[in-house]
Amino acid sequence: MYSTKLADATSSIALTTRLVLLYLICTLIILFCTSWFQFRALSDDLELEENDFLAERLSSLRTIIARDPDTALMLKEQIPSNTPGQHLRYLIRAQDGEGRVVLESPGMSELRLTQFPPPLSPKEQIGHGARYLGADSRSYLLNSAWAEGFGDAHFRLVQIALDVTDEDALIEKYRFKMGMSVSIGLLLSGALGYLMTRRGLQPLQKMALKVAEITETDLHQRIRTGVWPRELDQLTIALDAMLGRLEDSFTRLSEFSANLAHELRTPINNLRGEAEVVLSRARSEEEYRHIIESSI
Repeated sequence: MYSTKLADATSSIALTTRLVLLYLICTLIILFCTSWFQFRALSDDLELEENDFLAERLSSLRTIIARDPDTALMLKEQIPSNTPGQHLRYLIRAQDGEGRVVLESPGMSELRLTQFPPPLSPKEQIGHGARYLGADSRSYLLNSAWAEGFGDAHFRLVQIALDVTDEDALIEKYRFKMGMSVSIGLLLSGALGYLMTRRGLQPLQKMALKVAEITETDLHQRIRTGVWPRELDQLTIALDAMLGRLEDSFTRLSEFSANLAHELRTPINNLRGEAEVVLSRARSEEEYRHIIESSI
């Protein structure tokens, strides 16, 4: 019963509304897929670039420590200077094998050791880092690795944090613009779809007006005499066939009515003539009886 009601409700929707809804659905799918692909491409490219930067920095620090493990001066030169009024793009921390901090960037102390991914051994390839949202609402991409020195694979633990707040803001702004573009695209598609549908259905409206003008006296007219779109050919053929059947039925009905009137006219005239003759003067009871029997 529910499916029947749903089918009836669907059937009652105007054809223009159905076509516009189909336009909107198709447009939504196309716009969403296109925008999502571009969004994912931008997001993946930024993430790949960020992870490549961390991997390059970690590899560089490993090389510096392996080349001169006894001197921290060259390693200290890799730490960005804390210029007043300028936010540090990335932070570095180096610890010895016992967990003591050898050197670190200003502000690195806010990022605890447990927030970093497990450090990789010197022989392991540096992979993707882990994201972390700091207490100051800034986003960081964290990574860590062991650096070899004096034959010790766990000579130094190097941790690096990359501030990706600006990139996340860019992604969020792009997501908002993507939503706006999809919404505007849907509105334009709906308006254009409505106009195109109304224009495309004009032949059907003209056909409806032409059919509405045909009365019982104009059944000889035919719809297919006009120039109609190819999609309406079958409909014009069916309508003309229906008009032909109606014309034939009305013709036979008119002939039957004429024949019926002719067949009834003679006996009615006879009855009337006899009645007028009887009423022309006074008659006896027997004469009236005879006339009535004749009429019956």
